[in-house]
Amino acid sequence: MSAEVDAGSDAGTTCLAAAEVCDGDDDDCDGTADDGCPVPGPTGRGEGGDLDLIGATTTQAANTEFTLGCAVGEALVGIAGAAYESIDRLAIQCAPVTLARGISTPYQYLVAVGGATTSTAHGGTGGTAFASACPANMVVTGARAWVADTTTGRSIYGVQLRCSRLTVGAVGAHVLVPGDQPMELSRIGTGNAGLPPSPVDVACPTGRVMTGLTGWYGPWPLYDAFTTVNGLRPRCDEVTVELVAAG
Repeated sequence: MSAEVDAGSDAGTTCLAAAEVCDGDDDDCDGTADDGCPVPGPTGRGEGGDLDLIGATTTQAANTEFTLGCAVGEALVGIAGAAYESIDRLAIQCAPVTLARGISTPYQYLVAVGGATTSTAHGGTGGTAFASACPANMVVTGARAWVADTTTGRSIYGVQLRCSRLTVGAVGAHVLVPGDQPMELSRIGTGNAGLPPSPVDVACPTGRVMTGLTGWYGPWPLYDAFTTVNGLRPRCDEVTVELVAAG
């Protein structure tokens, strides 16, 4: 049975005390709304690892290794740089992942992605500038690249990102996991008509998103006066969130 509590002479109303529900109201009439209900805390990073190699590494003559990574609590949301037939130079775009309470009762948690920042680019000076980024509130969870070999080496002749929305995983785990409907962005890099490349698909394991990559740039195998990105190895990690008690 609910108990009537005087809400104060200014209010001129009474509060019918009931069990506290996570709905934004002071249901138990103790002066604090949602006391004891969980609220989004800081985001972090869980288990992770590298995906399969795309293209060539430093075992290919004159290639130089570079590493790009998002900060803890961030996910990869796009790439930028320059490209023509191949990928001339490459940077990554990272954005913070946050959790917000919805308006349902009890609360559902909605995952939002903040504004992106772009890393330093690595590679050569040729090509046409590009930027390929996921739509709002989506992050990168996979990619397709086109790779071709010549007698002088291997290189990447196109990249296409796969983006997904995030949802909250199993209760108690608080791991942000990709949703069910990923979308593919446009391909970057046209390829070379005389050198048909083979597609290579990589995807983050269940419950992980892309958070960075290791790359290798060096002389373009078709014409060594140009420098291109000849190899990539993306990294995937869990993005986690801590739910803390309010009040």
